[in-house]
Amino acid sequence: NNERRQWYLFSDTSYERNAHFFSPYQTGDVIWTANFTDWNAALQNVTTIEDAGTQLASVVSNRNNQYHNVNGSVALVSSVEQKSQMVPPFVNPDQPDVQWGYYYSANGRPGVSVREFVGTATSANGYWRFNTPYGYQLGNGYEGDQEDDFKFLFGGAVYRAPDSEFSFYGAYGGLWVMLPEDDEQGGRAMPPFQGAAGGPSGGPLMTIKGEEIDIFAHPMGIRPGTLLEVGDTVSFSAQIAPTLPSEVDVIISTPSGSIRTIKGVANKVGYFYDPLADFIASEAGVYSAEITVTHTGMTSAGMVEAPYPQGSVLGAEEGRFAFYVASPDNAPAVVSSPLPRTLPDDVRLALRLAPSGSSSVSKMHSTVTMPGFLLSQDESPNADFTYDATALHADFPNLDLPGGQLRQANGADTVTLSFLLETINDGGVIEFEGRTATIQGEVLQLGGHNQAPVGDISLELTDSALFVGDTLDAKLKLNAEGDADLYVAVILPDGNFLTIDSKLNISEANSVIPFMLNTKLENNAEIPIVNLPLGDSVAEGSYKFFVVVTRAGSSVFDDSQWLTLAEASFTFGL
Repeated sequence: NNERRQWYLFSDTSYERNAHFFSPYQTGDVIWTANFTDWNAALQNVTTIEDAGTQLASVVSNRNNQYHNVNGSVALVSSVEQKSQMVPPFVNPDQPDVQWGYYYSANGRPGVSVREFVGTATSANGYWRFNTPYGYQLGNGYEGDQEDDFKFLFGGAVYRAPDSEFSFYGAYGGLWVMLPEDDEQGGRAMPPFQGAAGGPSGGPLMTIKGEEIDIFAHPMGIRPGTLLEVGDTVSFSAQIAPTLPSEVDVIISTPSGSIRTIKGVANKVGYFYDPLADFIASEAGVYSAEITVTHTGMTSAGMVEAPYPQGSVLGAEEGRFAFYVASPDNAPAVVSSPLPRTLPDDVRLALRLAPSGSSSVSKMHSTVTMPGFLLSQDESPNADFTYDATALHADFPNLDLPGGQLRQANGADTVTLSFLLETINDGGVIEFEGRTATIQGEVLQLGGHNQAPVGDISLELTDSALFVGDTLDAKLKLNAEGDADLYVAVILPDGNFLTIDSKLNISEANSVIPFMLNTKLENNAEIPIVNLPLGDSVAEGSYKFFVVVTRAGSSVFDDSQWLTLAEASFTFGL
């Protein structure tokens, strides 16, 4: 808290072993830290203001300076004129000469909330350390921040003195980046762009796949692997890091090859969005977005000189990423391979996708992301896909591998898998079906999706030669898993058939009703079909049971979705 320099190395402040560092002083500056557990170091989220040529100094001249000073800056507090027996303004807001001062502070990394605060003066509990699990939010491991994790540090300041007709509203943005353990400089607060504006160099923000990153765009509208449907709105927005008014250039190529261009300059804290650039996705297929962000203007150290810092989305090859638009009204693609509930210990996940209907796959596009990073993007001539966390971790060290504190978990991050299948239907028409899945920590989640049934199922009769007074006893024996619909039919001696449900309701002749829907097979080792005494009203002859087990939600008439067709015959009165 005693550090008054705007740029410094943590090693120069080593006497403060319990240091609580403020965000970088200047908007657009960067603070790099490591897991200083031996230091007990932390970052605070206090926002103050400087006079900056306004009349603020004279406005606050009759205030108690003790409460308005933080390292020479004006702390944001609400007050009345300094005098004996003061009544705080929040107790009596109608007294004369009330001045209102407060700030907003919001600090977070993509997908994880760190600290959000609305307050006055200094904060007693708004700080955080870098090995905290942040309340074990989804997407954060027990070790806390990892190498190359980044946080945006935002602040908003308000000071109003109605009697003096004075008001001030300010915005602040800074950047925090987690260092690798072997970083030579160690923790530091520096201007951006490695001295490109003449100030000291803090080095690159981070290094990904051997490339030094000085500036990047964090997309917030369409993102790598975003899955839309024809008729949806394509909207691009981004937060730029460092948080400066940098130039943004976006070139979007549609599946037919037409080009849309979005150009502009981010606002004073690096946010970019032009609502006039939104458009409707009128074509199904793969869209390409080429993102370039360039800074040619001022920084805290002065004007940047050529060659100007330039970057794109973190992990994007040659600055490009794909997003997907599915054909209208098409059902989502399905995962036809077995689905584990959690990632296996080798953190590899093999999936096979398939069209929802009878179309054939000609090509599959896939994207793997975690908040803030494009991990991989690929095109395949078949529908097979493998997620390999260990291989991806080699390029993205902030992708958590197996670990844990109270229990071992095979991952912690929120990883999104996006797929677009290019299919050809029976009429030769090309269509596109999409599917997304989430790996939340180690748990695989597919919203609105079911597990294809696999395993062995047999139909058993206690006795196959029955007479009046005997009991017809039929059951399914299962060694299977997945989500299934079951249909039970009985072929009568006259050649017609009936179907029944699990409550023994009987269909009209030659009509189909389901026996059980959306059944998790792994929860059942045995399913009773019927246990019914037979009377003399039952027609004599030969009967046959048929049981169809098909993937939940699919048509019973689509035998490509069947797990099994089991049958068993019995006679009555013969």
